[in-house]
Amino acid sequence: GTPEALADVSRKEQYFPKGIIELSDREVFVDGGAYTGDTLLTFMRITGGKAARCCAFEPDPATAGKLKATVEKRGLRGVTVHNKGLWSAPATLPFAVWHGTSASAVSGDGGVSVEADTIDRAAPDATFIKLDIEGAELEALKGAAETIRRNRPRLAVCVYHKPGDLFEIPLFIKSLAPEYRFYLRQHQPVACETVLYAVI
Repeated sequence: GTPEALADVSRKEQYFPKGIIELSDREVFVDGGAYTGDTLLTFMRITGGKAARCCAFEPDPATAGKLKATVEKRGLRGVTVHNKGLWSAPATLPFAVWHGTSASAVSGDGGVSVEADTIDRAAPDATFIKLDIEGAELEALKGAAETIRRNRPRLAVCVYHKPGDLFEIPLFIKSLAPEYRFYLRQHQPVACETVLYAVI
């Protein structure tokens, strides 16, 4: 009955919670759902701008343009912006654009088409994968199956977009590498920004 108390439960270190996600200066970071670069900039701040490379995926063309502008303006080195989505196989997918907001998503009602690729093809050397892609997280993980089996990358995956994600996503990850340990964190005092962290 006191919703104010929820503010103390939420964790503010989204995608990089201390004690769970430890980063080196040789990371190959996949930012799935990079939006305009907010998570990418946090990653660069935490690592001091030192990483092997960063692959930022943003399917919405207008938002990808803003992301590219952020990368250029900040002079971020080793960052490749992919105006593509992430999926279980290379594909052209229907996409609903919500005026450049973070809610744009793959949808049968989509008015435009976007290209999608797999992490296995685009970043097979990934060491840290973050996915906030509006319900396409499980499909993207399927497209990263070989990379996960081989590299055991750290994972930060949103699990609040679809009801089944809360159990289907961890079960799928466990099927690829049973030794993963899971941590669940809530990053807002509302019913969104729930992130599953998987580490070995």
